[in-house]
Amino acid sequence: MAVTQRLVLLLLAILLCLTISCKREEKSTAPPKDLTELALALVNSMVAGDFKGVVSGFTSEMKEGLPAEKLADTWASVISANGPFRQLGGVRAEEVGGFKCIFVKCEFRLGKLDAKAVFDKDKKIAGLWLVKPDPTKSYEPVAQTAVKPAEQDTAQPQAAEESVRLAKELVERLSSKDYAAVTAYFGPKMRESLPAEKIKQVWEQMLSAQGPFVKQVKTRAERSDKFDIVYVTVQLEKSTLDVKVVFSQDRKVSGLWLE
Repeated sequence: MAVTQRLVLLLLAILLCLTISCKREEKSTAPPKDLTELALALVNSMVAGDFKGVVSGFTSEMKEGLPAEKLADTWASVISANGPFRQLGGVRAEEVGGFKCIFVKCEFRLGKLDAKAVFDKDKKIAGLWLVKPDPTKSYEPVAQTAVKPAEQDTAQPQAAEESVRLAKELVERLSSKDYAAVTAYFGPKMRESLPAEKIKQVWEQMLSAQGPFVKQVKTRAERSDKFDIVYVTVQLEKSTLDVKVVFSQDRKVSGLWLE
């Protein structure tokens, strides 16, 4: 697996709540109407910001592991990384052991993700993931969710110059392998989820594959909802890549990717 893919998977693991393990073989089935309606309602509620409504359909274990406040933070992180929600892209279903899994394709301005809702025998949500859509699977069309005016895809103002400056500083600390200094730019939750040891592991694996860091090449920036997103293009010995840094309103890093 490529180093960039490993980093994406690592950072997605930070965002998602995994409450059950689907290690058994998945079997595609026709989407049950009742569970499809529940899964679509779940996505519609997240788009509308009704996270308490989403959590009301959780099992007791899920409610404890993923309360409304944490779900709201997770959804905000998804929006900061992928841009505003645009529309639904379809639905499909699978069986895993005794569980029914409904996949709702969500199309954002910058990409697509499946909201994977796992239902127990009582039609309670026992697991919730955001995963990459499987291009080999067929999705059934569904009625579209109306995007709230505040979330519509419009021209985004440029991120604040301060965010660009901080992103360049962060990449400079990263290139000098001062991983503890990198985490100083993080918010508390980000620092807890992505400590210096993890940053070191991923960054040095990437350097091992792509060669030493050479220099920062350029930056570009945009604003998505309440987040500043800064892309710092860096040159390595064998390739170039973007370090994507997402800042919350208090100028703390809430997302970090290599693309």
